Amino acid sequence: MAKIIKSKSSTPAKVNGGKTLQAAPAPKAAPAKPIAAKPAAAKAAAAPAPAPRGENGKHVDRDAIARRAFEYFQARGCQPGHELEDWLMAEKEILGKPARQ
Repeated sequence: MAKIIKSKSSTPAKVNGGKTLQAAPAPKAAPAKPIAAKPAAAKAAAAPAPAPRGENGKHVDRDAIARRAFEYFQARGCQPGHELEDWLMAEKEILGKPARQ
């Protein structure tokens, strides 16, 4: 392992097996470039899309459906294998449309 000793120069010297090595100077950083402003059209395009609508015209709230499906899962005693059935029952309850079989 190399020892670092103080030298008369501004950079520390390394001693390794009797040989003195000067540390390389740190590279200079490139000048900062200004950040270009985005055009107004790009900002308008970033607006979120409207929520999708179900067959009956209601907004589809996927989070509400997922929460209700999870409640069905818990009511069943957390038994796996009925995910689709739970989702379709929650979808029917929240959106008011007939469940798909």
